[in-house]
Amino acid sequence: MGFFIKFLRELNSSSSDKFISLAIALGLIYGFLPSSNLFSFIILIIMLIIRIPFGLFLASSAIFKTIGYFLDTIFDKTGYLVLTSFIPFWEFIYN
Repeated sequence: MGFFIKFLRELNSSSSDKFISLAIALGLIYGFLPSSNLFSFIILIIMLIIRIPFGLFLASSAIFKTIGYFLDTIFDKTGYLVLTSFIPFWEFIYN
């Protein structure tokens, strides 16, 4: 319950709307990425350089990590379909 109160307090803080939306957007990107790669590390560095609400970033990344876990099979099938449907295009570019 304390985490939820901190989350609401962070939303009502004096942070501008740009930083709140940036924290949610970075949390979305970080949540949908695999945990151990270079791009996740770069997002964490960006998050530390830009002064965005850290609690909101953690909450949004946890929410989107959970959503990504359940939608992983759909993302996998969609990516495979997109890549295999463009095989002639990839062969044209390769040649």
